[in-house]
Amino acid sequence: WEALEKIMVGQNFNLTVNYKNDTLSKIEQIVLAPTLPNDLAIVSNNAILKDGSWVLENVEPRQSGQIQLTGFLRSKPTSGSAALTLQAFLANGKEKYLQTSLIKYLTVVDNGLNLSANLAGDKTYLKPSEEATMEIHYQNKTGQTLKNINFNLNLPTTLQAAKSQLTKKEILPEETGIVEFKIKLSENFDAGAITAAGLALRPFVSFYLADKPTELLRSFTPTLNIKIASQIKLHAEARYFTAEGDQLGRGPIPPKVGQVTKYWINWFVTTAPNSIKNVTLLGHLPDGVMWTNKTNVAEGESIKFDPVTRSISWQSDRLEATPSNRCPCAGIGFEVAITPANDDAGKILTLLNQLSIQATDDATGEELKEFSPNITTDLIKDDLANGKGVVQ
Repeated sequence: WEALEKIMVGQNFNLTVNYKNDTLSKIEQIVLAPTLPNDLAIVSNNAILKDGSWVLENVEPRQSGQIQLTGFLRSKPTSGSAALTLQAFLANGKEKYLQTSLIKYLTVVDNGLNLSANLAGDKTYLKPSEEATMEIHYQNKTGQTLKNINFNLNLPTTLQAAKSQLTKKEILPEETGIVEFKIKLSENFDAGAITAAGLALRPFVSFYLADKPTELLRSFTPTLNIKIASQIKLHAEARYFTAEGDQLGRGPIPPKVGQVTKYWINWFVTTAPNSIKNVTLLGHLPDGVMWTNKTNVAEGESIKFDPVTRSISWQSDRLEATPSNRCPCAGIGFEVAITPANDDAGKILTLLNQLSIQATDDATGEELKEFSPNITTDLIKDDLANGKGVVQ
């Protein structure tokens, strides 16, 4: 290894690995496996790391070369030093034979610009299309005036901002201050790409010291995890056949006046990025729709039917987050029946209405409520029965 013995946070530095084939034979493959410092950002290099290693092919006798890397550290290690290790292997197919191991320590010092970031006010999480203020607090402990300062939010695509960069001409020694950005969570964000910990943000500032006007420095805030309110969905469908073609329903389809037709109704719940608790699903049977008392519940409480209010309910203490907000997900099912009257001929009948879900976001504590469209005899999710919903 070749590197400076002492480096500064946010300052570009060079790492060089010198190698030489000291044998009289060509070496078909050499694998160099480095352990690079935590929080290292690579700016440029002349050899790509593949699966964590540099691979050299067909190194001729007495051939020498260099692997060069330029990067910077986003933060100072707790110990104050960064360790570089390197193992060199001769490779033969899947077999690797260790040749040498190297270790080098770099002393790392702060650059003097201290940063932190937070959401303004009492806000602890974001919801789609809701605007919030991101504050970046700075403190200049360099002992010098800072020049050409650029504050950068470094946002993921999930977040939007009217301005993602703000500039200041200078920051005086010992000056403290706050820079504010307006941010907003995209309305159609990909909930599946967000963990329960939320979005990890790490704004940074680039700047120059007055006595080194051409040497770029950078400071990063500690990682800020912003929780995202969970998005829940109640997916409801009526079926006469399963997706595989097995018959669930009974009776004529299309339904016929004076004859009983039975349908199976499925409810599915998705939630992302967080788990939810105190979950209640509600629905209502219109007049003329009969409850057959056949149900299918894999988790949570039993499905309840109140014959007085004609309401259907199901509860669960907790439902885990659904990856990508798509099924497989929590689901329940139950059977209903209709006997169309003469006045129903030529109509599509409603099997279930007033569908809703209520729950509490496990991560943010927010009370959530969503609704789902009515379910009718027009079985739009059933490929085999679709278009057979009009009473004959």
